[in-house]
Amino acid sequence: MILYGGQTSGDMLYGGTLASADVWAIQLTPNGSGLYPYGRITTTGPSPGQRAGHVAFYDPRYQRMMVFAGRGAQDNDVYALQLSGPAAGTWSKPWLIWKVRRQQASATFDPYLEECVLWGGRDPLSTNPDWELTDSHIYLIRDWTDPNTLASDFQSTIPGAGPPRMRIGASAIFDPCAVHPAMIVFGGWERYEATPGQGLVEVIGVNDVWALTLLENPSYFRWDNVASCPAVPGVTDFAVDGVGRSDVRLVWHGVPDQPTYGSALTYEVRRSTSPIYEDNFSWGTLIGQFPHTGAGDPYCLEARNLGCTAYYFAIRVQYESGARALTVTSPVSPRCSGDIGVPCPEPAPSAPAGAESSPADLALSAMPSAAASGARSIAYSIPKRLGGVPFELALYDVGGRRTRTLDRGPATAGWHRFVADLHAGGQRLPKGVYFLRIRVGSESRSRTILLLD
Repeated sequence: MILYGGQTSGDMLYGGTLASADVWAIQLTPNGSGLYPYGRITTTGPSPGQRAGHVAFYDPRYQRMMVFAGRGAQDNDVYALQLSGPAAGTWSKPWLIWKVRRQQASATFDPYLEECVLWGGRDPLSTNPDWELTDSHIYLIRDWTDPNTLASDFQSTIPGAGPPRMRIGASAIFDPCAVHPAMIVFGGWERYEATPGQGLVEVIGVNDVWALTLLENPSYFRWDNVASCPAVPGVTDFAVDGVGRSDVRLVWHGVPDQPTYGSALTYEVRRSTSPIYEDNFSWGTLIGQFPHTGAGDPYCLEARNLGCTAYYFAIRVQYESGARALTVTSPVSPRCSGDIGVPCPEPAPSAPAGAESSPADLALSAMPSAAASGARSIAYSIPKRLGGVPFELALYDVGGRRTRTLDRGPATAGWHRFVADLHAGGQRLPKGVYFLRIRVGSESRSRTILLLD
C-alpha cells in the first residue's frame, strides 16, 4: 500500500499543518514478528509538494499512482508516480486536468473501464469563509493519455435510494463485484445548518455506507444505501431440451426489459467441463452469440462435437446499461453411442406481417415455457387445403405409446399457438425422450421433446 501526503496536526476541516511530500510503502503481509513493515520511498522528478485532501488512486494499466488536486495545490493539477519498471519512483506532471476543482473528494478507479469516478468534496473557489460542498454530480475521467482531458459531468440526479447527502473526506474503494462493479463510500463530514436562516453551520461526522453502481452506460448509475450488489435478472428458463450423440440442444426465451438496467442486447453461451461462474465465464468455449429480438422470443442452440463427458452450459445476458447476468445448467453428458440427433426445430410457425390468413404448409414447433414444470410452448400451422380434415396433436413415448392427447377435432386453417403442461391431468410423466406429433388426414409432422424434470 502506498501513502502520500496528508495532514499531521491541526483542525481537519479548517487548516492545520501539512505533511511533507514523502511517499511511504506499507507491506500488507506481516513479517515473522506479526508486524507490517513500512518504509519511505525515495522519489525523483517534479514532486507534487505538500498537500492534503487530495485524491490518490492506483492505475493498474500503467502501474502508477495518480494524485489530483487537494489543499496546498493548484486544485486541478495531476501527478503520476511510476511504481514499477525502470522509471519506478519517478514523479511526472503530465498535465493540468478537468473542468472540476476539488478538495477532500471521494474517488476510485474502475480498472475494467479505465476511468476515475469522482464525487463530493469541497469547492476551493467558494466565497464562503468556511467551506462549501459540491453538487451531487458524478465526474468521470476516462482518457489518461490526453493532456487536454476534461471530466465528463453527465448528470446531477442518480436513481436509486440516493444520492447520499454531500460531504467531504469520505473514504471510497472500488468493489469488483461479479455482477457489476461499484464505488463504496463510507463516512465523511457533512455541513449542517443547526439554526435555519441564521447561518450557524456545524460540521458533523457520519458513518453511513453507500454503493454507487458503475456500469458501462453511466445513465444507469444508481446509488444504494447498502454496500451490496443488487441482483441483475438473468435468463430464467435456460435448459437442456435434447441430448444426442455428441450434441446437446439448449433452449431459452428472451428476457423482459428492466427499468434499472434497460433492454437486453445480447446472449452469449459457453460450455466447460468445470463449473462456470461469472469470474471464469470467458474461459469457457464459446458456442453461440445471439442478439436480443424481444421479450419471450424463443431461442435454440445445438452444441455439437462434444466428448463423452459431463458439461456445464452457461448463458450470459447483457443489458444496454452494461449489466450482465449469468445462468448455468446442471452438468449434462451427451450420449456416447447411438444415432439420435437433436437439431434445433424449425422456427415456430407464425403469420408474417401482411400474410394471408392461411399458411402454405403444415408445420409444428415446441419450446420450453417458464409457465410451469414440464410446460411447452407449442405452435403449429395448418394450410387452407387441410381445413376441416380430422386432426390430432398427441405426445408419444419412445415405445410409440400415446401418453397425452393435447388437441383433436376438425382442423382449422391458420396459425395456432398455446402452452401445454405435459405433467397436467394428475399423472406426472417420467423423465425421458418423447415425440410430439400432429396428424392432419394423411399428413403428419413430429418433434422430439426431452423431459428432465
